[in-house]
Amino acid sequence: SLPKGATGVPFLKFMVSGSGTLNSLVFKRVGVGATGDFASAGVYLYEGTTRLTNGKTVNSTTHEVNFVNLALAISGSRTFLVVGDLSGGATTGNRSGFTLVSSTGTPTPSGTLTGNEMTIAGQAAGGLTIDDQNAPANPKIGQKEAPLIEVKLTASSTEDILVDRISFTEGGTINNSNLSNFVLKQAGNTVATAQSIGAKDLVTLVFTTPFKVEKGQNRAFILHGDISGSTRADDTVIFYMDSKADIHALGATYGYPVLPDIASIDTTGESTSLTVQGGDINITFNGPVVGNIPLRGQD
Repeated sequence: SLPKGATGVPFLKFMVSGSGTLNSLVFKRVGVGATGDFASAGVYLYEGTTRLTNGKTVNSTTHEVNFVNLALAISGSRTFLVVGDLSGGATTGNRSGFTLVSSTGTPTPSGTLTGNEMTIAGQAAGGLTIDDQNAPANPKIGQKEAPLIEVKLTASSTEDILVDRISFTEGGTINNSNLSNFVLKQAGNTVATAQSIGAKDLVTLVFTTPFKVEKGQNRAFILHGDISGSTRADDTVIFYMDSKADIHALGATYGYPVLPDIASIDTTGESTSLTVQGGDINITFNGPVVGNIPLRGQD
């Protein structure tokens, strides 16, 4: 049973083995349920904790979800997840699962791939609101552990929230390779780290220990990172939340991922924008005063 508004729910886990490229996957919603039980653009393809696609909407006529232009290189075996976000207005008692109906590329999954059908319960999951706070100072070229964004997480009054993963999308003009060694801190304590920005411009931070935000309370987090010496002055750094699935937090009471509200930080225009600053070099003449120099003079 899933509470209404649960997000990041794994509906199907499967493995693809062989050598080649997996190009597309089409899944169909099955069970006595409705496409409206899922949030708009609320179905994703994951590998572990890494989101591989943007959110897709369940087609209201065919009940299918299409993942195209995947270009996933397969060499050996890779394991993927179909992950879904439920609508806060989902219908109690409805049931949904997903089954693979077609795929393209070599290799492709074989056999019957169908996940368990899950029932929507009457209770709604807790909520979590995310917003950026005061903008940090503009970083400098070559700066280490520069503050890049500060966000505040606020739990609803339904249940305590356990946050265990946050992913930020970088949307500035800076080259992603010029940002590295990310550290997420809360009250000066490191709670998660990431080495670099990955696919889809995402930096994924997995918490060492789930962080509790008590119901009705809020906590502030600051993302730090290193700015490469190869960065250009006036490059911009903008971290924002591209998808609700980019934060994974479990409700402590019901045990399911809660519904995040990212409306205040889901575009580059709404989030903090920083401009990389070049260093200043000041050259001053301090003598000696020009004059004749005697032969064998000292100092």
